[in-house]
Amino acid sequence: MVYSVSRFSEDMSPSDWVSLAEDIRSLHAQSVIVVHGTDTMSWTAAALSFLLGDLDLKVIMTGASLPPEHPESDWLENLEPAGGSYPPKS
Repeated sequence: MVYSVSRFSEDMSPSDWVSLAEDIRSLHAQSVIVVHGTDTMSWTAAALSFLLGDLDLKVIMTGASLPPEHPESDWLENLEPAGGSYPPKS
């Protein structure tokens, strides 16, 4: 499962981390790839490690230096090495 954070990473707050964890939890997936901006990705990863620590779930964080909507964004190039594809393969 690929999950894209739909806000600039510099605008992420603790309430966003909780919402993200709730979204990931609701997916009932075995693994999730989170595409995240690089500004606060390490903080989000740390928060998710605590918020999702009770699950047997792999959460893979991969970065993008520009938002997915930007024509020069590198999110798609970073997705494949993280183990994902877009659109997701069924």
